[in-house]
Amino acid sequence: MVIKHVISLLLVVLCSGDISNNEVEISSEADPPYSDRRCDKPPTSADISVVPDEAQIELYQTYTIICNTGHLVQGDKSIVGVDPVCTCLPTDSGAELSPTENPPTCAETNDLKYGKSLASFYTQVQAAVDAGDTEYQVTPSNVGCWARNAAGYGPTDGLENCSSGTYATFLDVGCTQALIDEEKVMVGYNSLRIIVEDGTIWGKDIIDDPNLTMYMDCIDPGTDSVDVCLEVNKLPAVSSTRLYVLNYFVPVRPGQSRDQTEFFMNIVADQSDVKYRLRCDDGYSFENDIDESTVYGYCTSGGSAPANNQFYAYTTAAPDTQINCYAKCSANPTNAMEINSLPASSGGPVFEKLFMPSLKKGQTFTVDLDQIVCAESHSLGEGAPSSYVMTCEGADTDADPYGGALTCGDSCPKCYAMCPANPTSEHFTSSSDVMFESITMAAMKKDGTFNLLKENVVCPASYALAEDAADTYQLSCVIEGEEAKISCTTCPKCYAKCPANPTGAESFVDGETPVFQSITLQETLYRQTVTVSKDVVVCAEGHSLESGGPNEYEFTCQDANVDTDIGLLSCGENCPVCYAQCPENPVVAKFAADKQEDIAFESLTMPSLAYSADHDLAKENVQCADGAGLPDSGPASFGVTCGAADPETDLDEGILSCDPCPKCEAQCLANPAKDFLEVPEGSGIASLVVAENVNRDGSITVSKDDIQCEENYAMSADAADNFEFTCGAEGIFTCGEACPICQGTCNWPAAVEGNEGYDFQYVDDSKNEETRPETAIPGINHIEAYCTNDTLALLGPRFLSCVTNNTMEFDTKGYEDGTSPTCQSEEKVCEAPVTTGGVLQTNGNIKVGEVYTFTCDEGYMFDLEDQTTFQSDERREVQCVASADEAALVNSALPAISCYKGCAEITEFDGTISPEVIRQRSAPYNDGQAVTFECKEGYKMEDASMSTLVCSEGKIGASGAVPKCIKNGSASPTLSSLLGFSSLLLAYVLL
Repeated sequence: MVIKHVISLLLVVLCSGDISNNEVEISSEADPPYSDRRCDKPPTSADISVVPDEAQIELYQTYTIICNTGHLVQGDKSIVGVDPVCTCLPTDSGAELSPTENPPTCAETNDLKYGKSLASFYTQVQAAVDAGDTEYQVTPSNVGCWARNAAGYGPTDGLENCSSGTYATFLDVGCTQALIDEEKVMVGYNSLRIIVEDGTIWGKDIIDDPNLTMYMDCIDPGTDSVDVCLEVNKLPAVSSTRLYVLNYFVPVRPGQSRDQTEFFMNIVADQSDVKYRLRCDDGYSFENDIDESTVYGYCTSGGSAPANNQFYAYTTAAPDTQINCYAKCSANPTNAMEINSLPASSGGPVFEKLFMPSLKKGQTFTVDLDQIVCAESHSLGEGAPSSYVMTCEGADTDADPYGGALTCGDSCPKCYAMCPANPTSEHFTSSSDVMFESITMAAMKKDGTFNLLKENVVCPASYALAEDAADTYQLSCVIEGEEAKISCTTCPKCYAKCPANPTGAESFVDGETPVFQSITLQETLYRQTVTVSKDVVVCAEGHSLESGGPNEYEFTCQDANVDTDIGLLSCGENCPVCYAQCPENPVVAKFAADKQEDIAFESLTMPSLAYSADHDLAKENVQCADGAGLPDSGPASFGVTCGAADPETDLDEGILSCDPCPKCEAQCLANPAKDFLEVPEGSGIASLVVAENVNRDGSITVSKDDIQCEENYAMSADAADNFEFTCGAEGIFTCGEACPICQGTCNWPAAVEGNEGYDFQYVDDSKNEETRPETAIPGINHIEAYCTNDTLALLGPRFLSCVTNNTMEFDTKGYEDGTSPTCQSEEKVCEAPVTTGGVLQTNGNIKVGEVYTFTCDEGYMFDLEDQTTFQSDERREVQCVASADEAALVNSALPAISCYKGCAEITEFDGTISPEVIRQRSAPYNDGQAVTFECKEGYKMEDASMSTLVCSEGKIGASGAVPKCIKNGSASPTLSSLLGFSSLLLAYVLL
């Protein structure tokens, strides 16, 4: 029987079709995802068909090109029975069919398979051989050549041995066609095969390719009892059911005149040197490390019946090892759960699709991240490997085509649910403290993070993020159970805002009790602190903030009230509190009870006061009753403070307190009589001339002329001009220790009659009146004697005193007791000069030529000019000289003499003294003046503390000692050094 193996010419045609990315706009900045990349269907024609008949295919899918009936591939190659290679592969920016070079086309052919005759082919080959064309020289095999005719089986008379150089008669057309029709390869019949020298079997153009040699393979069939493998395409079950023979043909190119046919080779048992090249069915393959070009078939010798033999595949590298076909792993797998028969919970892969080619058993492929497609809302975890190695484990031959299983080992692509974009609070973990209305953010992968800007957080109405909310929130996507959840440590949380313009304590947190009517305040955020002026706090009428209280208040918005969902304010320890004010022009009853005993007035003029306000009440705003007044010793003003209202009496008015308090007391009345004067007993004072009332503790100055003495009493002429009186308790004037004393008056001495007589008058001429009173006021030397004859001059004692015993006596100092003045014209006289700071030895008149001796009081001295003139610092004599008017008997113009209080000039100091001494009308150094001493260059003060001394009580410095200077580097002598020197001196003396 002859087996006809009909083979469709399957040609994988590679086309330069357009790359397509349906429904995806491809930008120059980013490559399109693998799921959007497509290859367009190659063009078809009357000669060619494309399988599948789809306009586009995904990456790693293939197009198979089939030449229509009567057509074959036009070109230098045709590969029969191998995997298609017209595959859609990714490029940098899209996809393209690969390979793209030399795409074959289909053209008409005269191949036998398509009804053409073999005769012309054999004829042409024979003709070429006869012509000596070595390319078609048939090389004899190691057995004889047996020609067969169409009449039967076995040798015929036309047999000639190949070694003789003759060639067998070729099979006729009918015989060959019959073998093909029967689809059998029978023993005893010859077949023609084309063998490429490198071992591969191709349908090559034998005319154009010198690398091919055509052999006439002569086979000795042996006897009919030789076992054969029948039905090559229907192998026994023990062999791979997916294995079949590659059929060889010699293509006839368009434009060539020879025919093409198929020649089958019969496989004899145990004849492994006679080989078929084998391959696996579509969807199956040998293992990845097997070179398919080295796979051949072998027929075993198993028994007398053909069915007992086995036909199996082997490689030339291991001819004793049977190899099998395995189901390949499909391109672009989509069922991740069946990749390696592991559930997702075991750590196996989870995805929707992998873009990858089909793989042979043992073949690996590295899948990049962009080749992995996850289900909607799913993705690989953040930080997933950049690629995964997929390995095809294949499947037994009874599996479906492309039913091989993939494995990815310990590193499998696993898609997880993503945390959604713009999530709600339900998408956060239970431990995440969140509250918001919406968030604008991108979706996140498992273990991914997202920095959420606070401006992308939207809060519900009357809510907002906290004032100190973070600028960004770091969110993480985690898996809880089977759900993707967002986790955060610092979470976006909206808080109820504190409303603007609060109106009472209910707007504040518990435990804080501000008191006010309203506050002008902006709406505030949680944890926001605002500072407002006290001016925006409005109190109820008659109430005000504490005076002297804070000028500003800080309010912080805190947690919301759970009942009202409104933020509450906090003012801490400094809350605004409005208190009742104290009234204006208050009466005594408006003061605190414990102060009322210290208060007395008729009315006050003052404004209303805020709580704790202090008011400086001027004493002139305190009105007292007639005959009363505020003590002059009291303050010029009174401190009045407004305290809190008494909750048991009146909450609408504050209570005043004062310190000191205004208290009116009885005044000392004007022109007080003796009963209202507190003066020493026997003072002789009858009353005072005082123009107006004097307040308690008030003082007035009363001149001695305004002191009214009792009868026969008068103020002494040498009494002080003024006296101070103070108003004491109960309206009584007091004068303390310096009270005026009215002394008894003196009768005027009797005048001395006669031409040389004299009379008496007050020295102060202003006291002399036209009519002299009967008595003279007391005084010392306040009355003088004068000659009644103005042509005479008084000589001798001149002044008289009225003393307390009501007697008047001459001042006889410098004279013998009992000396009286005389009026005479024989001698010219001098009146005593005016003196200051010292005394004269006599105050009477002396003759011309006599002298007045003047002595300075203790602590007083002349100025330096007078000291130089008088050669004394404290004593001088003034001679009485005649008046410049020669006719005048009395010289009353002797020069005045003055001494000054202070310290004398220092002359023995070896250095500089400052300030300079005063030379005229003053002591050299005034009392109280500081004097500075500075040693000359090269010297220093022996006692540095004496560098500045003060003039006091006539001495410079406490001791009056003059400071000393010593040379620099010299040590001031100490007590011990002085004692040491004394001891040495004593020892020297003893020696």
